[in-house]
Amino acid sequence: MLNIICEIANGYYGSVAISKSYIEYAKKNGANAVKFQIAYAEEMLEEKDKIFKIIKKNEMNFTQWKKIRDYARLIKIKFYLDIDGIQAFDIAKALKPDGIKIHTTSFFDKRLIKKSLDTFKKVYISISGVNEIEFDTLYRYLKKNNKLNKVVFLYGHQNAPTKIEDTNLSRLINLKNKYNLSNIGFMDHVDGSSIYKYSLSILALGLGVRCFEKHLTKSRSLKLIDHISALEPNEFKIYSSTLNAHLKSIGAYNKKLTKSEQRYRKNAITVIYSKNNIKKNQRITYKDITHKRPLKYSNKYFYDPANLIGKIASCDILENQPIKPRYIK
Repeated sequence: MLNIICEIANGYYGSVAISKSYIEYAKKNGANAVKFQIAYAEEMLEEKDKIFKIIKKNEMNFTQWKKIRDYARLIKIKFYLDIDGIQAFDIAKALKPDGIKIHTTSFFDKRLIKKSLDTFKKVYISISGVNEIEFDTLYRYLKKNNKLNKVVFLYGHQNAPTKIEDTNLSRLINLKNKYNLSNIGFMDHVDGSSIYKYSLSILALGLGVRCFEKHLTKSRSLKLIDHISALEPNEFKIYSSTLNAHLKSIGAYNKKLTKSEQRYRKNAITVIYSKNNIKKNQRITYKDITHKRPLKYSNKYFYDPANLIGKIASCDILENQPIKPRYIK
């Protein structure tokens, strides 16, 4: 099963009503979870930072966040929080979300990561912009402390938008293979209006990714926060349904053929026919046989000449007949 996270981030503008509307969009359009960012400007930013005012306007208290969380629970969609700083952590701890995310912003905040691992049942950690040595240090820490089972690593950086050639899925492949990771997700930040808005995540799906994060906006024309890499509601529905449909195409490996392949086999495979009259007690050679698709396939027919060549006919076999096991000794 896929985990498709609808990323709202700071796009809720400090409004409970707007937040609820996004939760409805997420639920209606195929997301498994909806994620908001909790941050407090004074704790994480210099006042002159270009996003200080945005973060400041977005600030909400526990009561407001509780209304949002309760609404997500009411319509039965998982509620995730992206937290920066201890003030955000304290609000999240009280809210008891289904999971939290540590953004690249806080990757080196060891106190926040440790407290989150000790508190929340699922912790998503962004590894975008983090070099392999730094990731290795975190991975070893998590493994040593038996925390890997509750962590999902998220890869994919936001450059508003990220160009297709800068996505670098090869790094995702390398990390996945080197560390034998099944718990790795892809944050798709390609332009929401580009021709790659669905296909990039489908490619990641084929690489073994089962967790996806994608921004949602009411309309890109409104130019709301994070609108450039976001999908509109109807597009998000296509995104979710397309990923789930393509997951079905991957299937699950089994040594036995699927029922669908078995049906195809019966319609496609050729069986061995007699090319000429074969006499009783005659040793069968390749000159005596040919391959034809039967009018009706039967497991009683030979299809592999290795099981027939060199065998002795137990009776006369007429020309142009499918050869059955009872025809040979």
